[in-house]
Parts: sequence; structure tokens; C-alpha cells
Amino acid sequence: MAKIIGIIVVFGCVFGGFVLSGGKLMALVHPFEVLIIGGAARGAFLQAP
Repeated sequence: MAKIIGIIVVFGCVFGGFVLSGGKLMALVHPFEVLIIGGAARGAFLQAP
């Protein structure tokens, strides 16, 4: 449960700070980049001992 709350806090702070500093959330929406980066991160996580 603590991990889920931690993830929510991280995403809330990152996206909230981005918006509060004048950024637009739609600038972050790039599905193919998310696929590449997310897939690489998950693959590396699964391969880690």
C-alpha cells in the first residue's frame, strides 16, 4: 500500500510542478515515446536480480 501511495505522490508532484511552472500537460503526451521508455524500464526491471 505504501508503494502505491508513493507512486501517486511522485506522479502528483512531477505533473503538478510541471503545470504550476506553466507547462501544458498535452506536451507530455507522446504514446510511442512512453512505449519505448516504459518497455525498456520494465524489461530492465525484470532482468535485474
